[in-house]
Amino acid sequence: MARSSFRVQLYPHNVAAIRFKGSIDDMLVVRAVEECLNRECHWLVLDFAEATHANSTAISRLLQQKETVQNKGGRITFVEPSGNISIVFDMMGLREVFTVYNTIEDALRDLINQSSGTRKIQF
Repeated sequence: MARSSFRVQLYPHNVAAIRFKGSIDDMLVVRAVEECLNRECHWLVLDFAEATHANSTAISRLLQQKETVQNKGGRITFVEPSGNISIVFDMMGLREVFTVYNTIEDALRDLINQSSGTRKIQF
């Protein structure tokens, strides 16, 4: 079984990218989002490019974390998932709930611009 992990990268204006790897469960989602919130980042881009699986409790937890982040004035978005993760997203209707970007650069640019109140950030 693939080892599960996440990596957080911080950006200006309280934006963070969370890159998941391996099989994603609910506790991994909570730890990743809480790490960002503890760093005062509440504009989050979740990247599942290296994720292999997400169970139903992880999806449920993502929906709960979305509300937590919104209550802090932020947002959770996704980079276009692939493979099994994409199938799960489609089956669960997550594309109607979360904004999904084609690339991490597009997602970061949009969130940084939204969080800073400008439209000038370029990558």
